[in-house]
Amino acid sequence: MSRNPTTIMIFLLMSILLLTQNNNQVLAVSVGQCIAACRTSVAAMEAFCRVPVLPPQVKALCWGVTHYATPAVATCTGFCYNNLK
Repeated sequence: MSRNPTTIMIFLLMSILLLTQNNNQVLAVSVGQCIAACRTSVAAMEAFCRVPVLPPQVKALCWGVTHYATPAVATCTGFCYNNLK
């Protein structure tokens, strides 16, 4: 796997999706909240990762995503649109 930030972010987002689908988790987070976190700043994304309804595995991956958020906000926003209802 390539080690550039965008590739790592995509890998982490796909992992989050698989975890949430496999565990049938229903996240009490709206698409709007997710997108706002992506577009606002890395600090906002870190706050999003602290949402209490996220399972521990997803939180860990979320923190990994925020580490590489700056160059890939579009990927983050796409994740929100595709995976949150």
